[in-house]
Amino acid sequence: MEESGKEVIYADRKKEKQKAMVPKIGDRMKVSPQLTAQADWIDGEVIDVEHNPFTGLVISVKDKVGRIFFGQSRFFVAL
Repeated sequence: MEESGKEVIYADRKKEKQKAMVPKIGDRMKVSPQLTAQADWIDGEVIDVEHNPFTGLVISVKDKVGRIFFGQSRFFVAL
């Protein structure tokens, strides 16, 4: 249990929230320019989701050109 201000957040609720945000293979997502080194966000399809114990959730996305981008979930946004 964690207290943040007047709110009390239970660890079980946090885990439920994280599970709900995990993308599935085939989902469409946008990849951040910080990860791709491109000017704009890149649209693509999720091809792999990995639960890495060191970095957290790692998502792999393939765009329409065939390029594959992978990184922490913070670099991805669902479409």
